[in-house]
Amino acid sequence: MADLLVQREIAEILPSLTPYPPLKAKDWAGFTPGDRLYVQRENQLLMRGTVDDMVPDGSIFWIWIDGGGGRIAVHKDDDVRVWLAEEPSGSRIKRRFNGAALTPTAEVR
Repeated sequence: MADLLVQREIAEILPSLTPYPPLKAKDWAGFTPGDRLYVQRENQLLMRGTVDDMVPDGSIFWIWIDGGGGRIAVHKDDDVRVWLAEEPSGSRIKRRFNGAALTPTAEVR
């Protein structure tokens, strides 16, 4: 698993992600190797990493977890939430969303 300093830094970020909707699995096809993501599986800690590879339809992608956390596969049927960690400069996902994934959702009153 990622070292404690990386986990502490990531834990501080989670509250700032809550205004942003997680990406839908159908949108994962827009990932490009090198994209930076946050991934949270079930009740596990939030992880940050870099997309390594994906299947063409986007139903599965592999990500290298920061802090020596190894490489994991994420499948569309997993109980997982995924956010962009930073605005990608030239990836397909930026062209697809035009930054929409980095825009907070409107507050519900």
